Amino acid sequence: MERLRPTRISRRGSGAFEALLVIPILLAVVLAVVEFALILSAEQKLAEASGVGCRTGSLGHSDHDVRAAVKAVLGDQKYDPDRVHIRRWNAPHAGPMIEVRVDLPAKAASPNLLRSVGIDLSGDTLTGRTVMRVE
Repeated sequence: MERLRPTRISRRGSGAFEALLVIPILLAVVLAVVEFALILSAEQKLAEASGVGCRTGSLGHSDHDVRAAVKAVLGDQKYDPDRVHIRRWNAPHAGPMIEVRVDLPAKAASPNLLRSVGIDLSGDTLTGRTVMRVE
C-alpha cells in the first residue's frame, strides 16, 4: 500500500502580491516625509525672514528697509510685497513695538505631493511672525 504524501502548495507569485500591497503604503510615507521636510524648511525660512525684518524695523529703519531685509532672506522667487505685513504701535508699558508677519502660500513651498492620497495643502498659508520693541 502506498502512503499518500501531502503535496506542497505552490507559493509562486506571493512575493509580487505582497509587494503590490506594501509599495503604495511605502510610497505614501516617503512622499509625506518629503512634503513635511519642504514645509518645515519653508516655515524656518519665513521665521528667519520675519525676524530679520523685525530687527531691521526695531533699529528705527523704514518699512521699505524692512521689506528689503525680508526680500534679502526669502529671495526674489518667494518674495511677495503684498504678503509682508508690518504693524507699529505703542504698548502701554513696553513702549514702541513692531510686528512683522510674512505669509507664503503652501503651494509655493511644496509641490503638494500628497494630493493623490487625499491631503491637499494648496489652500493653506504658512506664516512667520516676529514682535520686537523698537530701540
